[in-house]
Amino acid sequence: MSMKQLLFFASFFFAAFCLLIVFPLHTHAQTTTSPLNLTLSPSFFDLTANPGQTIQNKLRIRNNALTPMTLRVSAKKLISDPVTGQPIPAEPTAADTYISWIKFSPAMFTIPPQDFSTVSFTITIPKDAAFGYYYVVQLAPTATQQLHGIGTKVQGQVLAAILLTVNKPGAKSQLQLVSFKPDNFVNEYLPVTFSTQIANTGNVHLRPEGNIFIRRDMQKDLGVLDINPHLGAILPGGKRLFTASWDDGFLVNEPVIQDGQVQTDTKGKPIYHLVMNWNKLTNFRIGKFTASLLVVYDDGKHDQTLEASTDFWVVPYTAIAVIVGSLLILLLLIRFLLKLYVRSQLKKYQKR
Repeated sequence: MSMKQLLFFASFFFAAFCLLIVFPLHTHAQTTTSPLNLTLSPSFFDLTANPGQTIQNKLRIRNNALTPMTLRVSAKKLISDPVTGQPIPAEPTAADTYISWIKFSPAMFTIPPQDFSTVSFTITIPKDAAFGYYYVVQLAPTATQQLHGIGTKVQGQVLAAILLTVNKPGAKSQLQLVSFKPDNFVNEYLPVTFSTQIANTGNVHLRPEGNIFIRRDMQKDLGVLDINPHLGAILPGGKRLFTASWDDGFLVNEPVIQDGQVQTDTKGKPIYHLVMNWNKLTNFRIGKFTASLLVVYDDGKHDQTLEASTDFWVVPYTAIAVIVGSLLILLLLIRFLLKLYVRSQLKKYQKR
């Protein structure tokens, strides 16, 4: 065996070893989805009115099923989830008198299959009303029918939200930054997910806008993330959690997708696999980075800002360990093959 052949086999072994360990095979899980039978349009209303005013609007519903559906319309109150801060429905109490301000027409109706129906609603605002009032429009099917749909999905139901602001002196538009941090300060691969929690300390709902800027040393921005791309609202007294992920790199952990669905394991957690983005080969992320947050909101007079900054690391330690280990194995293999080659050459020389 020649020296070139020995080096070829050693290089082949090294490449195969790295590929098998650094980029292992992954398995696919099976998931099922339930059919969607209703479509609501729009899925939310952002309304502004004056005390003593009566406002009217309409909700359009489409029955996507092949059978008729009878529905009843009612209203609940909208509150902030104590964990995520997202608006969720809640049963009104006797103190929630504003629920009686809203009336629906018709309150019960039947939609033919694959057809549309329109529900009108009227909100009669008393003269002493002020600031923010928040409703959920709920469509309840009859006992023999099951409701599915799309729109504003809150706790697995099909709902439409109404955010009502009543103009009156004393309105307070104010946000406070509670926390800003990466989910992990040391990350093996991208994506790096950032969590931003913002509290509404005013008395009207607000929709903050902002970005996270990823930098390294004094370089230009390596990434710009939108923290609230869908302009989600924060209700008064609520603390809402916004997440954004930086995944612009060569090595990225991506969820396994099959038939348009993210695959999950037996515990319901997404299954990830490592992907090499060859078109981003120069974007090999390793080392210390800085994420800077800038949030902007309107307080009714001019723009206000919230700012924060945090450091994080990207260290592909598994890949580094495998490559270093593989190099050591390669060196040992080359040394072993060189010894064999030298011995074979000595034997040839001794026979002469």
